[in-house]
Amino acid sequence: MSRCCCQSEKVKRDEVASILAAAMEAGEGILRLTPNWVPRVFCKPGRRIKLAPTDWYALGLDRGGIDERWFGSTTEAENAGRADDEGLSYIRFNGNTYISEADVNAWNAAVKAYQEEKDAYNKKPENKRHKMTARIAGIWFEKEYRREYPLDTVLSKVVGYTTPDAKEGITGLENYYNDVLRGTDGASYVYIDEDGYSVSNVQDALNGCTLITSLDANVTRIIQERIKDFQEDIGGHRINVLVMNPQNGEIISMASDTDFDLNNPSDISFLFTEEELEHPEESFLLTEAFKNRESQLEEMSREELLTALRQQVQLNYAVSGTFEPGSTSKALTLAACIEENVFDKDYVYCCNHVIPVANYNSHCHMTEACGDLIPIEAFGRSCNVCFVHYGLKLGATLLAKYQELFNLGQKTNIDLPGEA
Repeated sequence: MSRCCCQSEKVKRDEVASILAAAMEAGEGILRLTPNWVPRVFCKPGRRIKLAPTDWYALGLDRGGIDERWFGSTTEAENAGRADDEGLSYIRFNGNTYISEADVNAWNAAVKAYQEEKDAYNKKPENKRHKMTARIAGIWFEKEYRREYPLDTVLSKVVGYTTPDAKEGITGLENYYNDVLRGTDGASYVYIDEDGYSVSNVQDALNGCTLITSLDANVTRIIQERIKDFQEDIGGHRINVLVMNPQNGEIISMASDTDFDLNNPSDISFLFTEEELEHPEESFLLTEAFKNRESQLEEMSREELLTALRQQVQLNYAVSGTFEPGSTSKALTLAACIEENVFDKDYVYCCNHVIPVANYNSHCHMTEACGDLIPIEAFGRSCNVCFVHYGLKLGATLLAKYQELFNLGQKTNIDLPGEA
């Protein structure tokens, strides 16, 4: 808290206690604090607080839409590009606005001096029947914990992040294990006894649990470097890499080409060029997300588009996306054919480089026809034509049966939110 008077009136320290005392007296023991407006780049603006649409971006388009109104707040809002005092409530008195850390320290010093004076007065025998009563110190500062992420972008979509006060997990493990990690806030209760003294009762805070995972940050850093090299040399629309221990299913790493900074999750400027951010509707992430809903995309404002783009950046596509199994399904197809005795190990089929199926010509990935192949040879070459033929011989009903037996299309129940 750095500002003493938002109307540029400098308040001398020795005047602070009298100003606050007068404000308390005028409020009959209640300090009247001004509400403040807080923008959030990742939320829909204005709706929860019924703010007029013309005021949604009153703090500037770069700040995002106003989504929250805070009351009695002594906590700054940790927003990118914020003002020094954003999120803080101020005392309003006699047409001026006051409060700063110096103000509070001066107020507490005045209260301490008064307490010493009162104690000295009450100790005198002649004042036994006329004790001085305590004044209530109405404001103070309390420390709050904030989550920090020393690894920045490493495992950002797996670890996830919380609200600035670390009370609610928003994405990743922070969200899935929110109740376990959060702990319980402490509390301090103060009341005035019959002699006019303030008595406090403190309920200690309980720490959240420590979460131990199978994730490897070093492996993830190496993957991130390889993704960066690939994007520079070849390029791709979307890259997701998952490393798993095949013996027990433990996740060792998850990385993507859109890993973001957990300490500033709303900042995506380092992932896109200025031109791409100027026309977010043209990005692959949005055109893919709004496929068959192009009209909805066209109706969105630029700020709504940027918000949607941030949401797509933070999406853990390895968990929340859907994928065709590709050539990995050839093992399933071959196993089903063997189990159902569709053919034996010496069965020969000739790959002519192309095979028609469902009004579509499926081509072999090899540059030329493979020729005659037995199943083990077709599997070794990953011949598309042979395996389309095997699938047709197996039939749709049996193929679907074995897909279900191999749990294709089923959830893994991974402990991350939003699994597709």
